[in-house]
Amino acid sequence: MPVYPERCKRTHHSGVLLGDRLDVANEKGDIALGAANDQTIWCAAWYAKNYDAREPKP
Repeated sequence: MPVYPERCKRTHHSGVLLGDRLDVANEKGDIALGAANDQTIWCAAWYAKNYDAREPKP
């Protein structure tokens, strides 16, 4: 298998601060969650593509 991409090792934080208005905090959390989900989808597709290309196949 190739080296696992650095992109797949990133972590995400909402950046919500004490005192943020609720709507701002919710938007920050939603953006962070969306970025994490996009990363998971990309990394899963990368892994599946490379796993399927391996030899030998059962």
